[in-house]
Amino acid sequence: MRKSVILCLGLTLWVLFLPMVNAEPVFGPPKPAASMPSRENCFIYQFRVNDPEPPLNIRSSPEIRSDNIIGNLPNGRIGTILSEQNGWLKISWTESAITREGWIVANRTDYDCNAFIETISTYPYQIEGRLIGGGSHQYAVDLHKGQTLVLRPKRQNRPQHSLYWPSAVTGPDIAERMDGVPNAYGYWWRKPGDTTTPEPAEWRWTATVGGRYIIDYDSNFKGFVYGPCVLTVE
Repeated sequence: MRKSVILCLGLTLWVLFLPMVNAEPVFGPPKPAASMPSRENCFIYQFRVNDPEPPLNIRSSPEIRSDNIIGNLPNGRIGTILSEQNGWLKISWTESAITREGWIVANRTDYDCNAFIETISTYPYQIEGRLIGGGSHQYAVDLHKGQTLVLRPKRQNRPQHSLYWPSAVTGPDIAERMDGVPNAYGYWWRKPGDTTTPEPAEWRWTATVGGRYIIDYDSNFKGFVYGPCVLTVE
């Protein structure tokens, strides 16, 4: 009986702490078959050098020694994170057309979630974030037939180099990058030949069928800050 109680207690603690374990970000490129992770469990696989004393040394092992420097990177350089270990990042970078691997100190770089999907269920919801290097941030909204999705940029709070409109919006009755659907590249609110219509204060889409809509901010391998943009459902 005592063994059964201990076993049940152990299983209960495992179930309680499992979400906390899964909430940790995953360092390193996602596997080809991996699905988009939830916001609580993002993939981090790119970095940008931000060293107060550049250039940033690359080392052959995750430790500071005088004999293990194998290269260096200037500020602003973007590379790939392979893994993380006790404040060090194992990276790959290209030099003279050759891809090499090494270790850098994590706190002399900038990095953020490169990939996640956030399911939104409470409104209004403020969309904002940043992408470093490649990646995609997706926000999922479930609409019933007749409900209207509304996006409103908050320009008065504009951070430097910020984009408001997403790269694309997809859904069961909407085609990606079709005319009149927001995208961050160009004057999506204008029809061909129109050069004067001003940017709208909001974008609205009323669902003709129920289903899931995805608001996608794709870095296009450039990286940027986006938002804030307020999402509501009416």
